[in-house]
Amino acid sequence: MKILDQIKAIDEHICKSIDNNSILKDRGFLSQDILPQLRNLIEHCSMYINLCLNGLDDNISLE
Repeated sequence: MKILDQIKAIDEHICKSIDNNSILKDRGFLSQDILPQLRNLIEHCSMYINLCLNGLDDNISLE
């Protein structure tokens, strides 16, 4: 899966978790679910930015 595809997948997961939490109202579960995803999002965004700034191919597969 390419970096941008993974960023989009992480975003979708975070959005779904927030939407589901509006029904469940469980802040503890929401924070446990979203926190690792936010870390992944930041890591993938920083990799993408670094690749773009250095003129490298941003279609690298991370798998």
